[in-house]
Amino acid sequence: MLALAFSPPLMGGLVLFGFSILAWLVVLSRLPVSIAYPMASLGYVVAALLGVVFLREPVHVLQIVGIVVICLGVGLIARSAVP
Repeated sequence: MLALAFSPPLMGGLVLFGFSILAWLVVLSRLPVSIAYPMASLGYVVAALLGVVFLREPVHVLQIVGIVVICLGVGLIARSAVP
């Protein structure tokens, strides 16, 4: 168990998670939560695209529709933030 707890992939993941928390705090210090939080949903879009490009995962029509809906929603929210 101890060897697993200190394995390089786990430690690397924890370090990256720490950086993501710091980045999120920086974003929240500069943007209102009502704008920043919906932007976080773009992570789903990025994950899907990375899966297609690097893992050659198949993409189904409903997944594409979901990605488009997420992008449209984030776009609407970003547009509403502009005075």
